[in-house]
Amino acid sequence: MSQLTKSRFEMIILDVPACRLKKWLYSASHLFSYPILWWCDERKPATTAPHEKLDGVLCSGMNDNELQWSLLIGLKNYQTRVHLEREYRFLSTKLEEIKRVECAKISLSKQKNISETKAYEWMRTQAMNERKKLVDIAESVLTEIK
Repeated sequence: MSQLTKSRFEMIILDVPACRLKKWLYSASHLFSYPILWWCDERKPATTAPHEKLDGVLCSGMNDNELQWSLLIGLKNYQTRVHLEREYRFLSTKLEEIKRVECAKISLSKQKNISETKAYEWMRTQAMNERKKLVDIAESVLTEIK
Protein backbone atom coordinates (compact mmCIF):
# COMPACT_ATOMS: atom_id res chain seq x y z
CA MET A 1 0.00 0.00 0.00
CA SER A 2 2.98 2.38 0.29
CA GLN A 3 2.93 2.99 -3.48
CA LEU A 4 -0.78 3.78 -3.29
CA THR A 5 -0.19 6.72 -0.96
CA LYS A 6 1.82 8.51 -3.69
CA SER A 7 -0.94 8.21 -6.31
CA ARG A 8 -3.88 10.57 -6.74
CA PHE A 9 -7.35 9.07 -6.35
CA GLU A 10 -10.87 10.38 -6.40
CA MET A 11 -12.54 7.19 -5.25
CA ILE A 12 -11.53 3.74 -4.02
CA ILE A 13 -13.27 0.66 -5.38
CA LEU A 14 -12.51 -2.54 -3.52
CA ASP A 15 -12.82 -5.77 -5.48
CA VAL A 16 -12.57 -8.27 -2.63
CA PRO A 17 -14.78 -11.06 -1.31
CA ALA A 18 -17.23 -10.11 1.46
CA CYS A 19 -15.22 -12.11 4.00
CA ARG A 20 -12.20 -9.78 3.49
CA LEU A 21 -14.11 -6.54 2.99
CA LYS A 22 -14.01 -5.39 6.62
CA LYS A 23 -10.20 -5.69 6.79
CA TRP A 24 -9.72 -3.75 3.54
CA LEU A 25 -12.25 -1.10 4.54
CA TYR A 26 -10.40 -0.57 7.81
CA SER A 27 -7.05 -0.22 6.02
CA ALA A 28 -8.36 2.01 3.23
CA SER A 29 -10.34 4.31 5.53
CA HIS A 30 -7.32 4.84 7.79
CA LEU A 31 -4.90 5.51 4.93
CA PHE A 32 -7.12 7.58 2.64
CA SER A 33 -9.97 10.03 2.81
CA TYR A 34 -11.92 9.12 -0.31
CA PRO A 35 -15.29 7.56 -1.09
CA ILE A 36 -15.00 3.78 -0.75
CA LEU A 37 -17.19 1.53 -2.88
CA TRP A 38 -17.29 -2.24 -3.06
CA TRP A 39 -17.33 -4.09 -6.38
CA CYS A 40 -19.57 -7.01 -5.54
CA ASP A 41 -19.87 -10.11 -7.68
CA GLU A 42 -21.76 -11.97 -4.96
CA ARG A 43 -25.47 -12.74 -5.09
CA LYS A 44 -26.50 -11.05 -1.81
CA PRO A 45 -24.47 -7.82 -1.51
CA ALA A 46 -26.92 -6.08 0.80
CA THR A 47 -26.78 -8.79 3.45
CA THR A 48 -23.09 -9.67 3.23
CA ALA A 49 -21.45 -6.23 3.32
CA PRO A 50 -23.09 -3.67 5.57
CA HIS A 51 -20.42 -1.44 7.09
CA GLU A 52 -20.35 2.19 8.23
CA LYS A 53 -17.23 3.03 6.18
CA LEU A 54 -18.66 1.63 2.94
CA ASP A 55 -20.14 4.42 0.81
CA GLY A 56 -21.64 2.32 -1.96
CA VAL A 57 -21.89 -1.00 -3.75
CA LEU A 58 -21.33 -1.68 -7.45
CA CYS A 59 -22.43 -4.88 -9.15
CA SER A 60 -21.45 -6.43 -12.46
CA GLY A 61 -25.07 -6.60 -13.63
CA MET A 62 -25.58 -2.82 -13.52
CA ASN A 63 -26.16 -0.88 -16.71
CA ASP A 64 -24.43 2.47 -17.41
CA ASN A 65 -27.19 4.53 -15.81
CA GLU A 66 -27.23 2.39 -12.65
CA LEU A 67 -23.43 2.59 -12.37
CA GLN A 68 -23.51 6.36 -12.74
CA TRP A 69 -26.18 6.72 -10.06
CA SER A 70 -24.35 4.34 -7.74
CA LEU A 71 -21.19 6.42 -8.09
CA LEU A 72 -23.09 9.66 -7.40
CA ILE A 73 -24.86 8.15 -4.39
CA GLY A 74 -21.54 6.77 -3.12
CA LEU A 75 -20.01 10.25 -3.36
CA LYS A 76 -22.96 11.79 -1.51
CA ASN A 77 -22.79 9.09 1.18
CA TYR A 78 -19.06 9.81 1.59
CA GLN A 79 -19.67 13.55 1.98
CA THR A 80 -22.35 12.87 4.58
CA ARG A 81 -20.10 10.41 6.45
CA VAL A 82 -17.17 12.86 6.52
CA HIS A 83 -19.44 15.66 7.74
CA LEU A 84 -20.87 13.48 10.51
CA GLU A 85 -17.41 12.29 11.58
CA ARG A 86 -16.19 15.90 11.84
CA GLU A 87 -19.29 16.91 13.77
CA TYR A 88 -18.86 13.93 16.10
CA ARG A 89 -15.22 14.88 16.83
CA PHE A 90 -16.22 18.51 17.46
CA LEU A 91 -19.09 17.58 19.77
CA SER A 92 -16.96 15.01 21.63
CA THR A 93 -14.35 17.69 22.29
CA LYS A 94 -17.00 20.12 23.50
CA LEU A 95 -18.53 17.48 25.79
CA GLU A 96 -15.11 16.77 27.34
CA GLU A 97 -14.61 20.50 27.91
CA ILE A 98 -18.02 20.77 29.59
CA LYS A 99 -17.16 17.80 31.82
CA ARG A 100 -13.86 19.43 32.86
CA VAL A 101 -15.57 22.75 33.62
CA GLU A 102 -18.25 20.98 35.66
CA CYS A 103 -15.65 18.98 37.58
CA ALA A 104 -13.62 22.13 38.30
CA LYS A 105 -16.76 23.98 39.37
CA ILE A 106 -17.68 21.24 41.85
CA SER A 107 -14.12 20.96 43.18
CA LEU A 108 -13.79 24.72 43.56
CA SER A 109 -17.14 25.02 45.36
CA LYS A 110 -16.08 22.32 47.84
CA GLN A 111 -12.60 23.76 48.33
CA LYS A 112 -13.76 27.36 48.91
CA ASN A 113 -17.07 26.36 50.56
CA ILE A 114 -19.14 28.37 48.08
CA SER A 115 -22.06 27.49 45.82
CA GLU A 116 -21.45 25.94 42.43
CA THR A 117 -22.96 29.03 40.82
CA LYS A 118 -20.45 31.27 42.60
CA ALA A 119 -17.60 28.91 41.63
CA TYR A 120 -18.68 29.06 37.99
CA GLU A 121 -18.95 32.86 38.11
CA TRP A 122 -15.46 33.05 39.64
CA MET A 123 -14.01 30.87 36.85
CA ARG A 124 -15.82 32.93 34.22
CA THR A 125 -14.48 36.16 35.67
CA GLN A 126 -10.96 34.71 35.76
CA ALA A 127 -11.29 33.64 32.14
CA MET A 128 -12.37 37.12 31.08
CA ASN A 129 -9.68 38.87 33.17
CA GLU A 130 -6.92 36.62 31.85
CA ARG A 131 -8.38 36.49 28.34
CA LYS A 132 -8.38 32.71 28.40
CA LYS A 133 -10.96 30.09 27.61
CA LEU A 134 -13.13 28.87 30.46
CA VAL A 135 -11.83 25.35 29.95
CA ASP A 136 -8.24 26.57 30.44
CA ILE A 137 -9.20 28.12 33.77
CA ALA A 138 -10.97 24.89 34.70
CA GLU A 139 -7.81 22.94 33.87
CA SER A 140 -5.71 25.21 36.08
CA VAL A 141 -8.24 24.84 38.92
CA LEU A 142 -8.14 21.05 38.60
CA THR A 143 -4.33 21.10 38.50
CA GLU A 144 -4.12 23.24 41.66
CA ILE A 145 -6.54 21.03 43.56
CA LYS A 146 -4.66 17.81 42.77
